Amino acid sequence: MAQIRNKNTEYEQFAQKVFARLSSQKRVKTIKLQHNVKLLGKSDTRHQIDVYWEYEKDGRLHKVAIECKNYTNKVSIGKVRDFYGVLDDIEGLQGIMITKAGYQSGAKKYALSKGIHLKELREPVGEESLAGRVITDFHISMRRCLYLVDEDWAKQHGFDIKPYLRWLDMMSIEHKSQWVNASHIPIERKSDDIYNSKKEIISSHEEIEATIPDTLEEDSSHTIPFEDAYIESKYWGFVKIKEIKYEYTNETHRSVMDIDARDFIEAILKDVESGVIEYVEKRFPAY
Repeated sequence: MAQIRNKNTEYEQFAQKVFARLSSQKRVKTIKLQHNVKLLGKSDTRHQIDVYWEYEKDGRLHKVAIECKNYTNKVSIGKVRDFYGVLDDIEGLQGIMITKAGYQSGAKKYALSKGIHLKELREPVGEESLAGRVITDFHISMRRCLYLVDEDWAKQHGFDIKPYLRWLDMMSIEHKSQWVNASHIPIERKSDDIYNSKKEIISSHEEIEATIPDTLEEDSSHTIPFEDAYIESKYWGFVKIKEIKYEYTNETHRSVMDIDARDFIEAILKDVESGVIEYVEKRFPAY
């Protein structure tokens, strides 16, 4: 039989875990941190405490009752008044009340007058989830080897490069339409050689590249024309070309990565009076 979840109990246990993490972050010596504790008051009444926390700081022992209100509406003054009745009946007990939805104005004033600390505790959500953004610019200098395919040969052999050009644009870093209307295209080769129509080797890319002037600058190109030349492509076999074009480019690309607070922040705890926010980090298993 499946166990029925109690969201109020889960919120209390969540608060217990958060204060355990905070005590560790602040290097406070915790003596006790217990959930659902009964404490005897001066009136001989046993009071139920959601989370009971005893800790030492600067050689002094502190006893704290944490009252958890897993509400969707703001906590009223009546709930704070009830909590003060418990604190007043137990000697030396400080009080913290926590909720997700905030407090009514009367509740805030009453808590302040009685020394009760009001806090809001929740997981990071919505606009709080974006903890930061990392923007990286990276520069790429390259030399491309491109080919002008013979159009008459392509028509005779049913060689349609349009789908290939669309695929190149889709696979580009910034998905720009830079290839779909290009005259010269990249083709993955099976060999370095260049052939004539009789499949005789007439040259090689290595030989051609040796003739390229050393004075070429960035964003420039060097073109070598052919009358009867083929390259052996990796996927389409022999392809007739009219030109080989070496293109020198210098490109800048930007990468944007958003950092989600939920990846490393477990809870956000806000002090209502001061407005100070504390971030409770997740603990990851050690390997």
